Amino acid sequence: MDKELRIKVLEDRLKLFKSFVHHSVKGVRCPGCGNFVPESCRNGDNFICPYPGCMASCKNGEVMSHPATAVAMPAFQLNSPPGAGSSDGGSFDREGDRNWAYCDDKGTPYDSITKEEDQKTKFRIIHEIIESQKKVNGCTRKLPSKGCMYDAFLSVLRSYPVEMIRYICVGGQNGGDFYIQSVIFQEFIKNMAAKLPIIYYSSGDEINISSLHDERLHIFNGVRQFTNYIDSELIVKKRLDTKATGDEFITDDEDTFIGSIISVIDEFGNDITTEVDSYNFMLLKLKPCAKVVPGSSVTVKFNSIQPSYTLGAMIHLQRIKKKIKESSAKKIASFYNTINLGKNVTTNSDTKDNEGD
Repeated sequence: MDKELRIKVLEDRLKLFKSFVHHSVKGVRCPGCGNFVPESCRNGDNFICPYPGCMASCKNGEVMSHPATAVAMPAFQLNSPPGAGSSDGGSFDREGDRNWAYCDDKGTPYDSITKEEDQKTKFRIIHEIIESQKKVNGCTRKLPSKGCMYDAFLSVLRSYPVEMIRYICVGGQNGGDFYIQSVIFQEFIKNMAAKLPIIYYSSGDEINISSLHDERLHIFNGVRQFTNYIDSELIVKKRLDTKATGDEFITDDEDTFIGSIISVIDEFGNDITTEVDSYNFMLLKLKPCAKVVPGSSVTVKFNSIQPSYTLGAMIHLQRIKKKIKESSAKKIASFYNTINLGKNVTTNSDTKDNEGD
């Protein structure tokens, strides 16, 4: 590396480090590189990504949670051990709430602290495995699909650590209003959209992919819409939909999943898309507000995907999840086996010392 280039690299690094010496926790996702850019980098109308090699404008960047605050878990501190014959399990303090007393009859403070440490250990191991697997398996010659899916797993792990740890270690969709596979897929869509246009060369020809509907990406299989009413829990369930063909929508009997929401229009023609709280492959939930009226109907327009977890981009999700799960299970088991082995060695040593006395 010549002297001028080395100086430029060092200047870029210095600029990046200065940007994060004192920075705000509020920020946006850079539309260029996808990294978190704090609002404190904004200088009037000038809001440029500080990461070397990017320098994209972040004026219209999507609001993003701070990567550090997103993984915060409640921390507990043991206050007093459980007394002999006591059923209250003692008490302990939680950070930021020193007068909070343990009152759950499902376990002792020791159980809660052990559970917290277990979560932290599993989070660290899963995070390391995703990052290491991305370096090996996330790069392909042409398309960024696998890399974007690994990034989606990392992002969701940081934002929803408890749910993601359960998904990787135990399995299942978590249920309720939260379906983690849908959340991972939605994050994947954001990552892929940020990569557009995707340009590569094949047999000497330039290939330019400018839409997520491009068949070579195997993501969306069309634009569809359905109409249904808002129930008492502000949920709108997917019904048989119609498919867009040009400027018209025709009857469509093909089953599909909701890949991403395009718009939600109420029965009076008002656009209430911003009132969508969350959605998964088969329904969406709206926010409680004056615009959302239970019992009224809405028309939901969406980008559709094939109704299977083993087709299209969902193949990447399932295969990557399987690899992460298998590697995590081995490494977590190895970690606890090492700890238990250490405990057994200590116990045996103590026993021999007592026998010597």
